[in-house]
Amino acid sequence: MWRTWPGFTCPEVAAVLLGGTMVGLLAPLIVHDAGPNAGMRFVAAGLLAMLLLPPLLSMLRRRVGPEPNTLANIVTLSRLVAGCVLAAFVVSGARDRMRLPAVLIWLLVVLAATVTDWVDGPLARREGATRFGAVLDIESDSWLTLWCAGAAVALGGLPWMCLLPPLARYMHPLLDLRSGKLPAGGGPWWSRVTGVAQMAMLLAAIAPVAGEVRDAVLAAIVWPVSLAQMATVLALLALRRE
Repeated sequence: MWRTWPGFTCPEVAAVLLGGTMVGLLAPLIVHDAGPNAGMRFVAAGLLAMLLLPPLLSMLRRRVGPEPNTLANIVTLSRLVAGCVLAAFVVSGARDRMRLPAVLIWLLVVLAATVTDWVDGPLARREGATRFGAVLDIESDSWLTLWCAGAAVALGGLPWMCLLPPLARYMHPLLDLRSGKLPAGGGPWWSRVTGVAQMAMLLAAIAPVAGEVRDAVLAAIVWPVSLAQMATVLALLALRRE
């Protein structure tokens, strides 16, 4: 197992370095566009997230038990880091999605939600799947989705309703942990359909696009998509009891 800092392994350190680098590069742009207060909030929130990641991941590793580190885990962690950077941007108070910092973060999130999600699965199968990687995959997806919803409300003008399904989804890992299990992903095909529709809507909401057509399309789909995903979360909770 690759050890670097005491108690932490290469993927955790790689995540901190990646996140810290992103925060450092984006902070001056946010200061320029949204002012020093927004920049300071962004840096504070981003660094706090990076400092919390290693101990949280270390706790998860202890719960899982000894396993080899893999490149797939580092790729998956980049998705978790992207969610942290997006969270820091939402906390910063910057609200113009057409400005350069928001555009760069949107590109980062799109890359994380698509390319890294496509790559880590084949990598994991080639290197050997691990329980740590499986938990990390679903929780990284959920974390990124949650903050995409937060950004869609703060920057994209979507109603608060779109936050409810990502928040309600956290009942699943809480119930798993309470029962002594590890959080699990997967699900029937229809849960993947509603999940993909939700993520596509959220990414569209924070995209650097404006206009009446954009607003009309989002207004038409936000309630059906959000309600469908909420129904999916509740249905999967009901299926747990069977």
